[in-house]
This record gives sequence, C-alpha cells and structure tokens, in this order.
Amino acid sequence: MMTGAIGTGLWATNAPRWMWLVLLVWWIGLTAAAVVLQRKGWAVDTYQAIWGPDTVHPGNWAETPAHATRAAIYSKKRDM
Repeated sequence: MMTGAIGTGLWATNAPRWMWLVLLVWWIGLTAAAVVLQRKGWAVDTYQAIWGPDTVHPGNWAETPAHATRAAIYSKKRDM
C-alpha cells in the first residue's frame, strides 16, 4: 500500500487502520488538487512564486503563453 518512511513508520508502530486510510485519502486528494489546478492554469512555477511576475527579473524575460497566463492570474489576484 504505502511505501517509504511513512509506510515503514506506520507498520513499525502498528498504526490503526484508520490512520492508513486517512493518509491514503490525503495523498490522493493532494494529487487530485494538483492535477486540477495545473489543468486550470493556476500552477505557478517556483521562480515566479518567489520573485513575482515582474519582467525586471531575468527569469521572466522570455515571453511565453504560460508566462502570460501566470501574469494574468497575478493581476487578477491583485485586483481582488
């Protein structure tokens, strides 16, 4: 079912079944939310999340459709 440190820890501590289920549902929900946000264009790359969409920053010099979408999202957020 789960692998890695989380699964090993749950197995070693003999965690109750509901804990396995909650963690499984959590990761499935988190993955689904990431996919939905990515498809709607609400995913922002790390560079712009830290520095913003301003073209003063060298990472924002390339004008791409994705950049234009993110810039539009940032402007919508500022207007709210």
